[in-house]
Amino acid sequence: MVIFAFYSFAIERNIIITEHIHIPLGIPKKIALLSDIHIGLFKWWDFLQTAINRINKEKPDYVFIAGDLTLFASKPSKAELKNYLLPLKNLKAPTYVILGNHDLQAPGPDLADDLVHVLSELGMQVLNNDRVELDGFTLVWLWEYWINDANVSLLQKETNLKKTIALIHNPDITIEYPVDAIPALTLAGH
Repeated sequence: MVIFAFYSFAIERNIIITEHIHIPLGIPKKIALLSDIHIGLFKWWDFLQTAINRINKEKPDYVFIAGDLTLFASKPSKAELKNYLLPLKNLKAPTYVILGNHDLQAPGPDLADDLVHVLSELGMQVLNNDRVELDGFTLVWLWEYWINDANVSLLQKETNLKKTIALIHNPDITIEYPVDAIPALTLAGH
C-alpha cells in the first residue's frame, strides 16, 4: 500500500506522455496538445519547462492547451500564478488555451480572471466559447462543461465542419454536440 501511495503521489503525477498521431483531415499542420498540467499543489515550473522543451523540440505549427493548467488548494496571488506558468512564455508556436474545471472552481479556487490575465501577458490566446480562423482550418473553443458554460451552438455556425477542430476540456461536452454539426476533430483534456 505504501509503495502504491508513493508511486501515485511522487512518480505518476510527474510522468509526461508523448504520442504522435497522424489524423488525415487535409489540414497539413502539426498541432501539439497539452492538457491537465495541474501546476501548483504537486508540480512546479520545472515540470512545465520540461513539457515545453519537449513541445518545442517537435516544432509544431500550433500548441493547444486543453485546460486544467492549475491545481491549488487556496488561491495564489497573480504574481505567484505568473511565476508558476512563466515557462509557457518559452513556447515557440502560437498557443491557444482554454480553462478546465480545476481552473474554474470545480474543485479549487476560481482562477479564471487571474489566469486569463496571466496567460495573455505570457502571449497566449485565451478565448471563451468563440472561434478563430487559423491557416486552413477553424478552431472552435468550447468553455467548461462542468460549469454549464459550453456553447455548442457555435458548431452549427460552421460552414465547413470538415475543416473544424473543437478544443474542449471535458469530453462529456461531445454528447451535447448538435447531430448536424459534428466537427472533423475534437481535442480534449480531462
